[in-house]
Amino acid sequence: MFLLIDFNLISSIKINYHNLYDVAYSDQLSGIPNRFSCDRVIEKYHDKELPDDLSCVMIVLSNLPQVNSLYDHTTGNKLLKDFSIILSSAALSLCFVGRNGGNKFLAIFEHSERQKIDTFLARIEDRVNQHNQSSTAISI
Repeated sequence: MFLLIDFNLISSIKINYHNLYDVAYSDQLSGIPNRFSCDRVIEKYHDKELPDDLSCVMIVLSNLPQVNSLYDHTTGNKLLKDFSIILSSAALSLCFVGRNGGNKFLAIFEHSERQKIDTFLARIEDRVNQHNQSSTAISI
């Protein structure tokens, strides 16, 4: 009886920890790492000489302001979520990607070579093209 209660307590604590982690490190709108998470990665290199194999790519969802103006913020938020899914899937096994705020995103490549960046950018281009071909999608 006591073991059952202890496991329930541990399970509850673990769920609460994961919920707090998500709030602190994930962007609530897009679901990808937030600005705080981006800052945490960047802080590792503060006051240090940057390694030769560190690369960074800034990505701007440039038509988001127009979508918000032309349609509404709900449509803009949907586009932001769709683009975040594209970025996170393109980043798999290649880099850290997070939302730096507004319509700006950051990809950080640690221990990278040019091929990883090229692969990431090609994946984004391919996924954006697929997204834009959908008859119901707002173009990115």
